Amino acid sequence: MFRQPHVFRFGKLPRNDFVTLLTTSSAVCKLPAHTNSIGRSITPPKPIRFFSSTSLTLKGGKRTVQNPPRKKREPKPVPPPINFVRSTRNPQSKTRIRVQNSPRNTNSLVDRSSGSPNWSKNKTAYTPPHFHSSPSAIPRRVYLERPLNMDPGDLQRFLLAFESIYGDTTPPPRTTGATIDHPRSPPPAWDPPDLSPGSPRYLWTDAFALIDLLTLSTKAPYESARRHYLHLASSLADTVHRVLGRTRFSKQPLALATPTRPLAGGLRIGKPSNSGPDCDGQYHHYITLWIFALCRLALATGERGRLDEAGQLMRVLHDWFVWNKDCKPASRPRIYWKMDVNLSKPLMTSEGNLDPIDGLVTALVLRNSMKKMVGAEAGAGMKKKDEVELERLDEIVKTYKRMVASKYVEWGSGDPLDLGMALWTGSWMVGLGREDKEVGGWGRTFLERALRCLERTPIASTRAAPSTLGRRLAFREMGFCLGIKAYLAMVGQNESEGAQRLEDVCKRILMEWEGHGAVPAPESESEAERELNRNELRAITAVMYAAALEPGVFLKGSLKVDSEVLQPSTPRSSSPSASGSPKLSGFRQSEIG
Repeated sequence: MFRQPHVFRFGKLPRNDFVTLLTTSSAVCKLPAHTNSIGRSITPPKPIRFFSSTSLTLKGGKRTVQNPPRKKREPKPVPPPINFVRSTRNPQSKTRIRVQNSPRNTNSLVDRSSGSPNWSKNKTAYTPPHFHSSPSAIPRRVYLERPLNMDPGDLQRFLLAFESIYGDTTPPPRTTGATIDHPRSPPPAWDPPDLSPGSPRYLWTDAFALIDLLTLSTKAPYESARRHYLHLASSLADTVHRVLGRTRFSKQPLALATPTRPLAGGLRIGKPSNSGPDCDGQYHHYITLWIFALCRLALATGERGRLDEAGQLMRVLHDWFVWNKDCKPASRPRIYWKMDVNLSKPLMTSEGNLDPIDGLVTALVLRNSMKKMVGAEAGAGMKKKDEVELERLDEIVKTYKRMVASKYVEWGSGDPLDLGMALWTGSWMVGLGREDKEVGGWGRTFLERALRCLERTPIASTRAAPSTLGRRLAFREMGFCLGIKAYLAMVGQNESEGAQRLEDVCKRILMEWEGHGAVPAPESESEAERELNRNELRAITAVMYAAALEPGVFLKGSLKVDSEVLQPSTPRSSSPSASGSPKLSGFRQSEIG
């Protein structure tokens, strides 16, 4: 509307015809009564619409433009949240968690009025706020019986985040009588839903989702539920191999794949574009993460074929991504960061900051997993095929060691995801030090450098402003929190100041993104959902958020078979950091563990 009255002159109108618009809530149009050529009045026309939101009505020869009354918006019906209630069972043994509908809870992660945290350590169970999501993503009634190593609120948010992408994963109810947990009962068919219309599968996202399913299997209350989650994980792995192991349009196997070695051609990233700077191809660090997931799946299910698939991918990395393998001792081999789909040429000749360390840890995990499974199958003896495969893995480990020997002492980064994955990888290096002392010494030094880089990261400060969320990416900070939890699980969570500060940083980051609405399941038509959909980051954010809440199988020692210690293969390193735990530089130099 206009601030001041304005008079508009029209074309050929009778004398003294004009329109005055007033600056009130309604505009009054002063018009003389309509007359014909002899001066007689005629019937005025019917009221007409004015700008689709006003109407003209006749009042004593004047037409008044009136705005219709605004309709009050009715609030959308909000389903009641899920409330976790603990039973009176002995908390030192196991706890039964009952998930049921309950009245709306007023507790929240963040006080909306003041923005301050609303944590209460005196409560027996923490109830997170309700987040709007599709009804299928909310488990209505689930009974879980598990040790007290995961907060009920974390379990609820874990399920909300994961099932908002991969659908309902609730296991079938436990039967009673003769058919209880029958081992021959056929598993239900499950086809993982597409992540996006242009990219049905994405290797990094599915790798996290597979490990999340394995984590749920470790929390299963009974055997049939455990087999249910393992079946979902195996189905996801088969789907990824069927989709990303083939070309996008022709659906033919990749160039180097054979019927006996279907993964010898590698796995595509899963990007929607076939050309341009962000086109589809193959990433070294994506394939290493998928190999790690296959190793954990093999140990959880006992499927030897999964290790064979991981071995095919490991040879792809060594044969096609690693170059300059025959260099002089003064130099070292290098890694292409990105190759094209058919592994015919590099698309990015530079080396990833963590690629050598990821390759070494993945090769060691695969070799140790194969030794444990071969020992479980063949006892004291070993087949010729297994011996050849282990010898090939030993050569791959030696190649990656040549790269890491000069990489770990000068490593540095300021990226949150890079730091988080470095902490996670370093914790595995230290854990693998029981079998390879040299790698364990490198891991401690590497973790010290990562912690020094962490203290200089802006998001690690407790005074970080939530207003900067618009310039940050949620999934990168979820990886940062995953690394912190992996490190704290390795050194043991004690009451030292450095450990408490790391834990507080992780909690604050998760609280900020939960308050923003990006996780665990963004509200429909919210700004957070539009931002995630626009950047196609909703799926990767959800699965990494679930892993940040409960790392589970990401951690060494989460599976029973992890407790088996193999014989050391190399002598103890002479590095000065070969013993003891790394210190938290910048966190008052307090040593943990």
